[in-house]
Amino acid sequence: LPKYEVAFARTAAEREQLVADATAVTGYRIFESLVESAEELSFFDCTFAGTDRLPTDTIEANAVTVENASGVHGPDVAEQMLDYILTFVHRLDQGWQQE
Repeated sequence: LPKYEVAFARTAAEREQLVADATAVTGYRIFESLVESAEELSFFDCTFAGTDRLPTDTIEANAVTVENASGVHGPDVAEQMLDYILTFVHRLDQGWQQE
């Protein structure tokens, strides 16, 4: 992303400062106070499928577009379940328990 500056907040104070100047933010939630203080924010990418923890009224009032991860994790979870089934059918779990 050579045209963009990507930053990661390590503290709550740093998060507030970075979001205040951001045009796009990603994470599993964003607080109402952050949305209200971010004058340039136009896009929030929620890393979860569900968005019920988001302050939707504030997001809508500030014209912020929200995208979520609905459908993204399904294939990975299905593969993991198949791995577990094969592990136990072939008794590979017994090998894990032996020292």
